Amino acid sequence: MNKYSINYILTFLSCLLFIGSCTNDDEINEIVNEKENKILFTFNEVENISHKSSNIDFEYAIKFSYLLQKYDRIHKTNLSGLVNTSNAVKYNKTLKQNLIIESNDVYVETSMFSKLMENSNGDKWIVFPKIKNNTIHSFILGHLSQDKSNLYFYTFDNNSEFYKKNILAFQNAYDLKFKSSTQNRSGNYCDLEVDFECWFEGVIITPNPGGGGGYPGWGGGEGGGGGCAVYEDCEYIEPPTGGGNSSTSNPCEDIKKQTSDPNYKAKIDELNKNSILNKKHESGFSQNKNGSYTSITQTASSNISDGLIVDINSDLKGLIHTHQNSYETGNFDVNGNPEIRQPIKMFSPADVNALMKLALNQSHNSYGDIYVTMVSSSGVYTLKFTGKSSDIKTGFNTSYWTNEYLKFWNNEKGNNETKFLRFLSEKMNVTGVQLLKVDKNGKSQKKSLGSNKKVITDNCP
Repeated sequence: MNKYSINYILTFLSCLLFIGSCTNDDEINEIVNEKENKILFTFNEVENISHKSSNIDFEYAIKFSYLLQKYDRIHKTNLSGLVNTSNAVKYNKTLKQNLIIESNDVYVETSMFSKLMENSNGDKWIVFPKIKNNTIHSFILGHLSQDKSNLYFYTFDNNSEFYKKNILAFQNAYDLKFKSSTQNRSGNYCDLEVDFECWFEGVIITPNPGGGGGYPGWGGGEGGGGGCAVYEDCEYIEPPTGGGNSSTSNPCEDIKKQTSDPNYKAKIDELNKNSILNKKHESGFSQNKNGSYTSITQTASSNISDGLIVDINSDLKGLIHTHQNSYETGNFDVNGNPEIRQPIKMFSPADVNALMKLALNQSHNSYGDIYVTMVSSSGVYTLKFTGKSSDIKTGFNTSYWTNEYLKFWNNEKGNNETKFLRFLSEKMNVTGVQLLKVDKNGKSQKKSLGSNKKVITDNCP
């Protein structure tokens, strides 16, 4: 779907999947894999950067800011305000990242950071301020899982509780450092590599009350991150037996097993009705590995979102959701004509991201049972993961990918299947994902992209 696609939002110490109409929210929280098959996030290049400080806050801040900028470069985002930006920056070869010289827009002040915090489960997080016109504009938080397998970044704007609790401490520290006559962030470049007077001591912040110093969980917004593949910084640890890296699933056999389940069929039939598809919000179910289904909670509708929320955990097996028919929003253009919202009746990048997150949750790469299904008036489609662990990529549930998908969809020719498969291959560079279409009798077809960029349809036996 277009801007009416699957979104993600963060809540305290839980993973929430936001299936809705605009991919403008958070990346999912940490994912747990079996130790034998884990993809470790290793800080490969960062660990080799030498410093002249033994301050643990400083050391982690350097690592987090380096990877924040690396994420920006890879995914063409600008969470840091220091990559692909109008701000004046200088690249530091030793620290392997840009440093601010003069600000023209919002940026992350990497030389200013919180004390390193640690959850009771061993996860670590650190906070940087985002600055605009010498004022703390918002915060960005780096959250590293205890096993270093996932690193995420989340923003906290001035409406969040976390911002309200900590703005004064950061603003006072910033004013003391940069509004004096000797330090001026907008005028004098500070050589952070050699001049440690330029760096701040870690700012003491207020975490979530009763949280034991853990992750604040107060109103986190758009961000990005994930496992090591997202940062192109990976080390793969093979299982003790030397195998288990590839999927052994057969998508036709897997979808046949899935569609023959009367409970699954009942949920599809429940959603595949005009009364449901004509609503102004999506509907759906999550399925646990024990076979039970849970209705996905609807969020409040807005001009960008008609979304749903579902708890993502290691017991989750699959997701079923609708893509709505076109409908009037209730708003009008300047000529008095009703505004029509036209959801795309095909998977979005964020839908693919959901499948990848489900794959990350599988132990021993048992991918055959996981799925993401979309029900629309154009048909019922299912995504299955058929790749290996190194094919798992996340980070597609951001506004950048939403906008890129919309541009591609509006400018390219072809039917919905063609456009989706082309974008998956040409723009997202994703492999190991199988698109299947299922008719009302449960018969399935595999949809693949041929060398001529045309869809090849193979009937499942």
